[in-house]
Amino acid sequence: MASIDYNTVYQSFYPKVEAFDFLELDDHTVHEFLCDWIHGAVRPTYIRQLFDSVKFDDDVMRFTYEMSYPMDENADEDFVIELLALGLGIQWLTPQLNSSINLRQVYSSKEEKWYSQSQQISAMQSLLSSWKKEQRRMICDRGYIHNAYVNGVKLTT
Repeated sequence: MASIDYNTVYQSFYPKVEAFDFLELDDHTVHEFLCDWIHGAVRPTYIRQLFDSVKFDDDVMRFTYEMSYPMDENADEDFVIELLALGLGIQWLTPQLNSSINLRQVYSSKEEKWYSQSQQISAMQSLLSSWKKEQRRMICDRGYIHNAYVNGVKLTT
């Protein structure tokens, strides 16, 4: 079984989000969020099916896995790191998009009014959609390698 250190995935995740406010939180809070998000990144069925076995060890910060259709150790590791990094991005962005701050239309006081930033919400929705498509595209591209029809292998029944 192969394993990946959480920090390796985190290093691939950080440049995707550039969330400086998140990184300003204390280490314990950041660790809790990231552990929850890395678990959530594997939770969807279309991702979980890629693995024969999955084990998270939050104490030593290692993700141990066995691929359903392995290629080679390096290719599998690179694929899993990028897949999890995108999953972390999706897990990070989804609650921000659905936050009550973004859902309110108007903030006002006697002297001032602020309106909901529809452009910002649209940009966040677009980014979320883009990451989800990229993640699914990665899975599809990897799946073509094991497609008997594309590889010219006849299936027997």
